[in-house]
Amino acid sequence: MRAHRPAAARAGLDLRQIGKRRQLEREGTPHRSGELAAVEAQGARAVRGHVDIERCCKRSRRAQRHLDRALESAREQPRKIAAVRRPWRAAEARGDFDLLAQPAGDSPRIDASAQTRPLTRALASPSSDPPILGRAMRTTSQSQRSRDGIEIHVRRFVPDGQIRATLQIVHGMGEHSARYARLAERLCEAGFEVFAADTRGHGRSLAGATPLGHLADHDGWSKAVDDVAELAERIAAERPDVPHAILGHSMGSLLVLDLLTQARVRLAAAILSGTSGPPGRGIALALAVARFERLRLGASGHSRLLQRMLFGRFNTPFEPAETEFDWLSRDREEVARYVADPLCGFVLSVGGLCDLASALRRIFARESLLRIPRDLPVQMISGERDPVHDSLRGFHALAQALRATGHERLSERVFPGARHELLNETNRDEVTAEILAWLVENLEIPRR
Repeated sequence: MRAHRPAAARAGLDLRQIGKRRQLEREGTPHRSGELAAVEAQGARAVRGHVDIERCCKRSRRAQRHLDRALESAREQPRKIAAVRRPWRAAEARGDFDLLAQPAGDSPRIDASAQTRPLTRALASPSSDPPILGRAMRTTSQSQRSRDGIEIHVRRFVPDGQIRATLQIVHGMGEHSARYARLAERLCEAGFEVFAADTRGHGRSLAGATPLGHLADHDGWSKAVDDVAELAERIAAERPDVPHAILGHSMGSLLVLDLLTQARVRLAAAILSGTSGPPGRGIALALAVARFERLRLGASGHSRLLQRMLFGRFNTPFEPAETEFDWLSRDREEVARYVADPLCGFVLSVGGLCDLASALRRIFARESLLRIPRDLPVQMISGERDPVHDSLRGFHALAQALRATGHERLSERVFPGARHELLNETNRDEVTAEILAWLVENLEIPRR
C-alpha cells in the first residue's frame, strides 16, 4: 500500500527548508540568499508541476501579490469591456460604424489594456488605403440565429458577374470578419461569392452583455462549430450548383478541422492558414490550470495567467518589439491597425479556453482524422516565422498525421520570412494569388 505523503513532499519540496525559512521570518533574522533561492526554486517547481496550486501560491508572498493583481484585473474586465461596447452600440445605431474602414498610422507602443481603448480612436481616422469595396463586388450584412439564440453576424461579398464558386471564411481568435475584405475583393473578381461570419464572442456576434472572447457558458466550442456548419449548410442550399470551399485562419482553422472530422457538411476544398499542430504534453497542464481559473473567475472571466501561459512567448523571437503583436506580421501598418481596433487583441474567456483545450485532444486524435473525407483537397499555408506552431514543428506534424490517415490530396506551402497573419503580411498579394490559383485548380473551375 502506497504511503501517504503531503503535497509539498510529492512536489519535491524540502519541508525542513520551508520550516527554517518561516522560523527565520518569525524571528526577524536575515537569512542567506542561497537558502532563499533554494526555497523559491522548489516552490517554482511545485507550481510548474501543478501540485496544489492554491497552497503553493500561499507559500510565496510574490505569487500571492500576482494572484491579487489578477483578481483585481478580473474585477475590472467587465467595466473595461462595457466601456468599449457602449460607443460601438451607439455608433452602430446611428449607422456610422463601418468596420471595413480601419485606421492607418505608425505602430504605437501598447500596454496590457490595449483592447479596451475607446472606440472613438478607431473611428476618428479614415483609412489611407484604397477603398476596400471594388468595382467587381457588392457587400451585404446579414444575421444568422444560432441554435441557442445568438445572432451571428455574416458579411456577404457578391461578385457582379457569374458566380463560379463560394468560399466561407472562418477568422481567428481576437479579430473579426471585416479584416478579410481585401481577400474577398480579389476572390470576387475571379467569380467567387464569399461569406465571412463573426465567430460568436467576436465582432458583432455578441449576446447582450457577453464580454468579448466568451463563446458560451457551457460547451462554447461545440456551439461555435455548429455555427460554422449551419452557415455552410445555408450556403450549399442557396448555391447548390457551384462548389463550396472553406478557409480557416488560426483558431478558425481549428474550427474548420473540427467540422471536417465530423463529416457534417459536404465541402469541395479546405484551406488551413496559420494552424497549429497536435497538442503536446503541456496540454494536460494547460487544461488543469484553465479549469482552476474557471472555478476562480467563472466561465466568462479572462485570465492573465492563462494568457501568458498560452500566448506569452509568441513575441519573444521578435524582440525588441514595438508592440506585443509584432508576431502577427512584418507590416508595421497592419500591426498598428490591429492594435488600434477595439474589436481585436483579446483572447478567449476562461470557459472558451477550457473548451478549446479539451477539443484539441479530440480533433487531432487518429480516429477523428480518419473521418475527414480522403478525397477532400486540403491546402495548409503558413509563415516560416509563425510562432504558433513552434518553428513549423506543429505544421509538419499535422501534415504528417493527415498523410498517415490516407489524405493524399494535401498540399503544403510555407512562405519564407512571413509571420502569423499571411493575409496581412508584406507579401500578401503573393499569398492571395497562391490561394486563388489553388482553389481554381482543385475546384476545377474553368479559367477566365
